[in-house]
Amino acid sequence: MVLGWTETLAAFGSVFIFILFCVYLTRYWDKLKEKFRSMGVKRDYQLELLSALIVMVLAFVFFSPVIGWMMHNIPALFGFLVTACYPLVVMILRPVTFEKVLKIVPDFRVYRIFVVFSFFAGGYFTVAGFSMLNFDYPLELAVITTLIGLLGQTVPLLPDYIEKITRFDLGMNRRWRMNNKKSQRALVFLGVLSVVTFIILRFISEGIQSSVFGI
Repeated sequence: MVLGWTETLAAFGSVFIFILFCVYLTRYWDKLKEKFRSMGVKRDYQLELLSALIVMVLAFVFFSPVIGWMMHNIPALFGFLVTACYPLVVMILRPVTFEKVLKIVPDFRVYRIFVVFSFFAGGYFTVAGFSMLNFDYPLELAVITTLIGLLGQTVPLLPDYIEKITRFDLGMNRRWRMNNKKSQRALVFLGVLSVVTFIILRFISEGIQSSVFGI
């Protein structure tokens, strides 16, 4: 699809405005963190996750008109937003679990891996469920598919329960370090679990579509 001048200018305008907002957030991030602290957010890792959440929402606000114009599928955009924000929200709401493994110094970037695992496990179904609203799929199927996606996304975000059930040492009582072999094995285990979760949910989703909805 070739964009006209209007769409092209809108795209560049959205990118420019988004960059300005990112620069603004970077420049005034300390003040923003103090604002969150005054609102009762005390943990540093939660402040960092909130910053990522804000950036994602801003990206959605500024890019959704342009991308929606090109894709002609606004519901799918909401699906991408939910898929990206959901793991961050879960980690923010589970401070007792994630504060142990997501200490900011020196390996705070580990939280991004949880987001990736969450996306692999169920993100496809979350986006697909929202996207179905743009087509002639039954509403019930769209809701079920979305719930399947959120269920899959939740699995990698429960490392404490996974550790108890599988008896695999995920190191929930120590700080994760990217250069530590035990932490690396834990990440590999969660990665494999995410892929297996996706495969299982894929079979479940296809079974529901064929047996219940005849699709």
